[in-house]
Amino acid sequence: MLDAVLVGIWREVAIHMGFFHPAPLWVSQALNELSKREI
Repeated sequence: MLDAVLVGIWREVAIHMGFFHPAPLWVSQALNELSKREI
């Protein structure tokens, strides 16, 4: 739950800062996997 919020904030910051590199993609995927395991 919190991971999804952090990913959302990270994506917003990345887009506004112009830092939307491939990194946020694998970070979000990793957090999604963690959130799935927690649920």
